[in-house]
Amino acid sequence: MIRRMLLIIIFLLIAVNTALYHFDPPFQKGLETFTDVLKLREKEQYASRLDIFDKIDHVLIEKNLDPRWIYSSKTDTLWFKRIRVPSKYTRSRYNIFFQRLIKRSDAVSFRAEEFEFSNKIVYRFDTGERIPAVVEIMISPRVDDGLKLTGNLSILITGFGDNWGAEWTKNILELPFDYSVSILPDRWASAKIYAHAVSSSKTVLINLPMEPERGNIDRERYRIMKGMNDFTIDFVVEKVFEQMPEAYGILNHRGEKVISDYDTVESFLRVLKRRGLVYIEKHEGRYSYSGLISEDTNLPFSEPYMFLEDLTSSSAQLNRITEKIINGDDVILLIKASEDNYNFLSSKAAGYFDFNDIVPIPEIVR
Repeated sequence: MIRRMLLIIIFLLIAVNTALYHFDPPFQKGLETFTDVLKLREKEQYASRLDIFDKIDHVLIEKNLDPRWIYSSKTDTLWFKRIRVPSKYTRSRYNIFFQRLIKRSDAVSFRAEEFEFSNKIVYRFDTGERIPAVVEIMISPRVDDGLKLTGNLSILITGFGDNWGAEWTKNILELPFDYSVSILPDRWASAKIYAHAVSSSKTVLINLPMEPERGNIDRERYRIMKGMNDFTIDFVVEKVFEQMPEAYGILNHRGEKVISDYDTVESFLRVLKRRGLVYIEKHEGRYSYSGLISEDTNLPFSEPYMFLEDLTSSSAQLNRITEKIINGDDVILLIKASEDNYNFLSSKAAGYFDFNDIVPIPEIVR
């Protein structure tokens, strides 16, 4: 009898614990206080209450469209929305954008019509409540042009340090758009390149050497090696920033042995966090702990979409980047500093990118 009662009690405790787990789940990683949990739940509840019209408004306002150009009316039998947009984009570009936006918002029985003469697009669909809805997009030159449908492209020209003296090295630092540069520390031309970049109002990152999977970096006076502690890493970072004090952060291109070692990455990112720096990493092969630890420490971190050594033979890759930008994604592109790449950027890049979409690193990583 006693054994049976004990089994019943144990069963009840397991059932209660399971129920509490599902109705009051444990803290997510990175949510260290009860206030954090409450804020997350409020955000989730707010998102779940948004209807399809609210979601459209939210996206457009995030993309800098003035709310005064949005009109909505909802009745029990019909929802209607009229949106006036600037004429900076073509009608087909708006159609691609709004079709993707409305379809992602769970529209039912979706239909779209373009009207060339009146320069408008009309979407008809049923809402989640099965109420007919109409969204009318009016393209007008009278609308403020703050709306930005595309993503941003941040070009980071990397590998400066030894290349100075040739005419292209100065010209590449004066290209007329907002790209960023990374410079290897302690090279014979690092100081000259850094001074020229700063005077040209370019964002500078330090291309800090880190221990790679293959080869060695013994020639580098300042470098990060697997197994270094906080003190040693802080000394290295301090020395390279004495050479480039206005640098925005650190770029690591490769460094596989370092980034695959949890303790070294944790020490390194802790140093960057204390100094208020950002970290950009492009690696190949080995697993990297940088993304995981930067999220835990709330350190501004990003991984470039790709590295291109030779732009003249990279048309397929450039087309993929263009497609991502058109779809609204932000992209960081690493480009090797070279004369051929300078010639391409100065003469052919406009065929792939709108220079107005190119922004410095701080616009994406901050």
